[in-house]
Amino acid sequence: MGLVERLLYKYVDAGTFPKPIPLGGRSVGWIDSEVDEWILSAVEERDYRLATSDRSAPAI
Repeated sequence: MGLVERLLYKYVDAGTFPKPIPLGGRSVGWIDSEVDEWILSAVEERDYRLATSDRSAPAI
């Protein structure tokens, strides 16, 4: 299992990424609308953090 796969399953186990759908054998897939929703949520969280961060700190 590669790095990306391990990271995905780490997020699945933490409940922060959609659960895979068994496809047979050792194959799984994800519902694209659930992954799209997860991506949009991550973008919103990032944008919120950027908007609320302290911009008065001097750049280094």
